[in-house]
Amino acid sequence: TNTDIEKPQYNIVILLLESWSSIFVDSFTHNNFGVTPNFDEIVKESVQYTNFFANGQRSIDGVTALFSGIPRVEGMSLLGSGLEMSNISLLGNIAKNNNYQTLAMQSSKRSSFRLDSIAKLAGFDDYYGSEDIPQLGIETSGKQPYFGTWDNNTLDFFHHKMDQLTPPFMAFAFTSTTHVPYISPGKEWEKYPHDENNIFGYLNTLKYADESLGRFMAKAKQSDWFANTIFIIMADHTLGFGDNRKDFEGTDLKTEYRPLENMRIPMAIYAPGILPARVDDRIASQADLMPSLIDLLGWKGEFSSMSKSVFSDSPGFVIFGNGPVIGFVNDQGYLLHSLQTELENTIEDPQATDSLLSSYQSITRLLRENNFVSH
Repeated sequence: TNTDIEKPQYNIVILLLESWSSIFVDSFTHNNFGVTPNFDEIVKESVQYTNFFANGQRSIDGVTALFSGIPRVEGMSLLGSGLEMSNISLLGNIAKNNNYQTLAMQSSKRSSFRLDSIAKLAGFDDYYGSEDIPQLGIETSGKQPYFGTWDNNTLDFFHHKMDQLTPPFMAFAFTSTTHVPYISPGKEWEKYPHDENNIFGYLNTLKYADESLGRFMAKAKQSDWFANTIFIIMADHTLGFGDNRKDFEGTDLKTEYRPLENMRIPMAIYAPGILPARVDDRIASQADLMPSLIDLLGWKGEFSSMSKSVFSDSPGFVIFGNGPVIGFVNDQGYLLHSLQTELENTIEDPQATDSLLSSYQSITRLLRENNFVSH
């Protein structure tokens, strides 16, 4: 992926949104839940990836995939629990080696998911958590979220800190308001009857989180660095409720579930004036972020990954872990395997199962032997 051609040093802003499932984002599935109008407007001016998957079902799975380019599968350690001991490439370090300033923060406490340690290891010079973030108080419920601080506080602080950076920079923020239990920020965001433990509470917090995203983007547009910035917006994983159709009985809401809906997340690259808006149906995942940035920005240096750039011409693929199940997705279909038994297979290629198991063995062996080969 490395190139000798000099490319512009665009700023990179990565927003990782807690539990934003594609099925509840109208611009991705057209179900008309009506709680993501700001993101839906952003998507109109973005490269929209309609077949984008999480690499796992936990936040740390997503962070690991984003920062390392390696999908987490059964039997493999995560960043913060041993993966960092392997000889792997990490996103912030690659950016720093290409003269980028780096910043990371999360809405939860600094130590949540050990992200304070992970961010430092991954090459982020500045890092913040909820303890550092001022309370702006736009919420009216008088309550605080169960995890950390409200998204509006986080994204306002994120913008403030980016205004202090010297371009080019790469900045990462991870939100939390849409995590169960769904604490209401106030009546004005309660489009649906609020319950802290069901889908309607989630949809209300999603409406609030979407408004916070809109406020953040409006402020970003006023900053000098905006015109030269690429925003990458995606979820950490899907909502963990599974099939919600029974929850919508007696309402005018409906959902149409596609295969692997429990792994499908929204992804948009928003860079007006840099990347023309389009819809991209390629198969891709969180682990593709690192090789994609290296490809897009022409970053120099060696790197290792088990993924590929979303800007390449060849077909994409996804490897994901969901508990003990390993999944593989390509443009022919998908395959689910328990490492003992094939669970589902819609891929006609008779070699598909062998290819998945071979990939799994390669990932775990290379990590175990600390022998990842850089490109």
